[in-house]
Amino acid sequence: MPGYFTKDAAQSSPNDICLFTQSSINRIDLILDLASSWQGTISAALYIDKPEVLVDGKFQQVQDVLDSLSRDPQFNRSSVTISLLFGVAFTANADEVQHPYDHFYPINTLRNLALSQCRTEFVFSLDADFLPSADMYSMLTDPAYFRRLREMSDQKNSVFVVAAWEFVRSDIEYSVPVSREDLSGYCLKMEAIPFHSRIVISREKSHPERVEAWCQGNLLDYHLKITGKTQRGPQQQLTNLDCEEIQFLTNYTRWLAATDFYPVVKGSNHINRHYEPYWVARRSTLPPFDERFRGYSFNKRQHTMELQYMRFQFVVIPRAFVIHRWHRMSDSKQRLSGMVKATVGRAFQRFQHERKTLDRQRSTQAAMYLMDFFT
Repeated sequence: MPGYFTKDAAQSSPNDICLFTQSSINRIDLILDLASSWQGTISAALYIDKPEVLVDGKFQQVQDVLDSLSRDPQFNRSSVTISLLFGVAFTANADEVQHPYDHFYPINTLRNLALSQCRTEFVFSLDADFLPSADMYSMLTDPAYFRRLREMSDQKNSVFVVAAWEFVRSDIEYSVPVSREDLSGYCLKMEAIPFHSRIVISREKSHPERVEAWCQGNLLDYHLKITGKTQRGPQQQLTNLDCEEIQFLTNYTRWLAATDFYPVVKGSNHINRHYEPYWVARRSTLPPFDERFRGYSFNKRQHTMELQYMRFQFVVIPRAFVIHRWHRMSDSKQRLSGMVKATVGRAFQRFQHERKTLDRQRSTQAAMYLMDFFT
């Protein structure tokens, strides 16, 4: 049974959007940075993997964070709920044989727990090691802007993609929150790049004017690799769409110059297995995250595929972004090998098989319905 700690906001916007996230309890300090960047509701699910953690005063750390949120004026607009999820070690029988995978970080269970505590119409899915841009909340909750989110979601179930960036080193100095103007500066200095891309021309060997042109959305490709075969047609439309890079479809060249929403265009196969965006969406339309996935790999990809199977439209939000803070490789990623890698791989294969089967069955049922209707 999860435990809950809550700090209510002094006031909340009628167009509030709940940011839901997850983390281990050892990184609870990340919640303060999130609250510095996000002025609305935050629902965070924290994981306690074993009883030994409790002797380290972790519950007191949770209370200390909530006290900080209550005392500091900069957090007056934030409403924060922290949910605690206890690992299998708290209930496991000593004689019970368990699979090592059962002890891995239950990332999708935590996401579902955090999402369940949101009460707003729209929610924002984000991992705790990212920061929302400085003006993102005020922009999205502006009445006219919020109305557009509603209108597009009324027309068709939608996810509104937020461009993801990352700092390339741990020694880069930045203030929280990070503004769009700040991002432009980091882009020019090649200190921030699209998430999961890589620099192929070093700063020393690059031409500053060409880097600047790319950062302004005026150059298709130059110093970064975001996909293996970058091809674009008129108006920065992507033409190679069946690629394997997880952020490619966001189309960063177009985003850098965008002033309005634009659609994510997918390839010949309408289900892209590699796309992993962060997004805002209407809470009532969302499927749960698949809790078979633990640790690192496939957990968010599975959910994005599910949204595609459900025929959600993907629309990119201009100007707003999230930025990943550099950190050492996570324990879950380091342990992704051998039996664990095979286990999560099989879970992803099972999901794909189940979903393809269900999609074919629904298509067959729809075809039979039409035949009966016209005969």
